Amino acid sequence: MRPARSPSTSAASTRPSRFLRKIELAPGKSCTLRVAKAADRDALRGLYDDIYGPEYPLPLIRDPRITAAVIRDPNHFWLVVEGEGKRLLASVLFAIDQEDRIGKCYGAVVRPEARGHDLMQHTIAAGLEELTHEKRPIELFYATTRTVTPAPGKLVARLGFVSCGVFPNVHRVQSSETHGLD
Repeated sequence: MRPARSPSTSAASTRPSRFLRKIELAPGKSCTLRVAKAADRDALRGLYDDIYGPEYPLPLIRDPRITAAVIRDPNHFWLVVEGEGKRLLASVLFAIDQEDRIGKCYGAVVRPEARGHDLMQHTIAAGLEELTHEKRPIELFYATTRTVTPAPGKLVARLGFVSCGVFPNVHRVQSSETHGLD
């Protein structure tokens, strides 16, 4: 996605105050879905490192300066799920190219112990709802999904995305792997 050309502060600045949701994991146990903050920078890297190791390919995770810039960028919308003790359980990014009216959902990750509660489905659905609330003129919204297991493709299909095929060896996590375009 292209960097912001003319930042719109209204969307980015109002999100944190109005975007905060509780998700019930089990009776009496919940977590919080919220917008990523600059203070999350190290915890975000830790989350991706815990799941993928130090080989996660996107610089926005590897480079703290880029992480901070993306969190501040009004054309990005970074959601996290926070559990007990403020530990990050999940993360997903949305990027908006306002000039070409394209939206992208990518970089989704959920800790193994938090899987099985539809956290990412709730998170992506909430992100799409938020971007619709902002009334951005998006003509195309797509997601990239890992194809190591079928779960990510099934998840975005439940949200209405249609599979358009694969990108062979598009990213290198531990070895080259194929990603789906949904």
